Amino acid sequence: MTTIKNWQEYSYYLALHLKNKERSAFRKQFLSLHPNDQLAFIYMLNEHTRKRLYRYIAPAEFAEIFGRLEPSEQRMVVEELQPAYVQETVRAMPTDEMVDFLSGFSVTETVPYLNLLETHEAEKVKRMLGYGKHTAGALMTTEYMVAHITHTVADVLLHVREQGENAETIYYIYIVDDEEILRGVVSLRDILLEAPTTIVEAIMQDKLISVETHIDQETVLHIVRDYDLLALPVTEQGKLLGIVTVDDVMDVYYEETEEDFGELAGVSGAIDLDIGVMQATKIRLGWLLRLIVISMIPVVFIYLNPQHAYSIALAVPLIASIAGNAGIQSLTAATRVKELGNEGDFKKLVLRDSLVASLLATVSAVAVAMLAVVLEQPVWQVMLCTLLAIFLSSVIGTILPYVVKDSASASSPVIATWSDAITVVLFITLLSF
Repeated sequence: MTTIKNWQEYSYYLALHLKNKERSAFRKQFLSLHPNDQLAFIYMLNEHTRKRLYRYIAPAEFAEIFGRLEPSEQRMVVEELQPAYVQETVRAMPTDEMVDFLSGFSVTETVPYLNLLETHEAEKVKRMLGYGKHTAGALMTTEYMVAHITHTVADVLLHVREQGENAETIYYIYIVDDEEILRGVVSLRDILLEAPTTIVEAIMQDKLISVETHIDQETVLHIVRDYDLLALPVTEQGKLLGIVTVDDVMDVYYEETEEDFGELAGVSGAIDLDIGVMQATKIRLGWLLRLIVISMIPVVFIYLNPQHAYSIALAVPLIASIAGNAGIQSLTAATRVKELGNEGDFKKLVLRDSLVASLLATVSAVAVAMLAVVLEQPVWQVMLCTLLAIFLSSVIGTILPYVVKDSASASSPVIATWSDAITVVLFITLLSF
């Protein structure tokens, strides 16, 4: 028997089994892998070989892999599969992953998939498809452990054994009443440590944290992080509808981080590979046109003051560069504070960053003034321009994320462009005295 030691060997033998049409050997090795490794192997294959793999793997076995694909990758795979295989795969997926997949289809296109489900399951999926994008309702899963408030510990343990395999997590058991109103929660640890005859109402935590279906996913992220939760119940008028698990929250974290980077770069929405060339161009072009308008301010000032062209050419690029970087630093810090949900610290942030900006501006102004002496440029104008440009750019960078709703208006390129405009206007104004 061959002993496989690493991923390279695994992938080699898996590919060899596929090539030689050794179905049993392939299934044994492939199904022993973690779904992420299974997905990595599928990425290595061409379309012809992938189609052979699909024949060796049952739809229910493929469902977990399929749920890990990005929407664009799911659409590619759907085109490679027989419609019946796709339908059975989707049918075997957890409800939240099924909803994620179907959300990319029109209402008419979802009908064949919904018809495969039992009536109550189909209604549940349709309800979840109706929740707003990036909300707790769209993020939640409906596979969770629930018990009635009158149940005993023994009843709950039996229920966990019977239904736990289908639940997203069994660590939390949510307690509801006859109206399915969320009344409390018990952990599996609490259940295991109590006597079998104990009523769960006596040991449940009734002061629990939950969110409504319309709550933004970023708020969900902050709650799970701040309270160290493994899962967060989602309710509507007190009725338990689902839970958001920590692994879903991690996906939100990466999504929000990517979005934040896009906003800071001024390309929010245009880095999504699922959108087309024209849509990405439209997003980025609108932002660039705004920057062109801002950039016209220093152009007009320079045009109207040609007598200062030499001094401007020497001093402005240096001052504007320093001011722009200072503004971007402040913008990044302020954006991070806001994203962490600490908006109550706004006054503290502005005060601290204003003092920091003053010190940075003073030190930089002295350094640039020394260079102005060497280059025989107007020293006090250069020094004062540097001082004011850095301070103003830093203050703008600090307050901008809090005063604009459009994220593209609070991006690094916008700060850099405004810094250029401020520097030119200040320098020419000071030279006129």
